[in-house]
Amino acid sequence: MVPVTAPSALEGFTLLQAAVRDARPFRLLISDVHMPKIDGFGFVEMIRANDTLADLDIILLTSRSIPTVIQMDPFIRQHAPPQPNARKKWNAAFAEAKRRGRKVWSRVSQRYCGPCFSISRWLDDNRELLERHYVLLKIDDIRDLQIG
Repeated sequence: MVPVTAPSALEGFTLLQAAVRDARPFRLLISDVHMPKIDGFGFVEMIRANDTLADLDIILLTSRSIPTVIQMDPFIRQHAPPQPNARKKWNAAFAEAKRRGRKVWSRVSQRYCGPCFSISRWLDDNRELLERHYVLLKIDDIRDLQIG
């Protein structure tokens, strides 16, 4: 992964959209809270409102005092995507497969891996056919599984 910089939230948003369009989405955004025109909070709102960017992991930085950081905490909690419970999905898929006498077709990957994205799209496009014979299990980030 190569770091990319942008001088403003609007230019950063344009770069994020272009990366998704080129099938090379960023996995992490690190942004300052204090930026010209649109601050870090507004930037996060723009990202969360965009379906293709809503799951992007974001870290907001500030050089301001501790009260500013304390004010950020409720905002981050409100807009942070929920942590998936992959272990629960895993167990439910195998229980359903056992109940229905089927096998599990699992796709466990890193969230923004190019080939994984292609496989995921193929699974979605062929879901109806595959579900005749398999219980489908998609886990988007192997770290969510915490095996071991």
